[in-house]
Amino acid sequence: MGRKAWQYATTLPAEKLSQIQNPLIKPERYVEHAYNPVHRRYEYDPAGELSRTLDKLRGETQYEYEANG
Repeated sequence: MGRKAWQYATTLPAEKLSQIQNPLIKPERYVEHAYNPVHRRYEYDPAGELSRTLDKLRGETQYEYEANG
């Protein structure tokens, strides 16, 4: 799709870094915790346009697009 769906910055012990590559463990598991202050979630509408961002530091921002472009 070409878009980055999520991005995070955190500090993990070395033994947990290899677990991130495990497809059975969701990356969200590491960033949803309250102790991680840097977290931003992006949501897209069915047309692929950015519709909302949720940021732990800045809160929620909603985006709307006009039909004529």
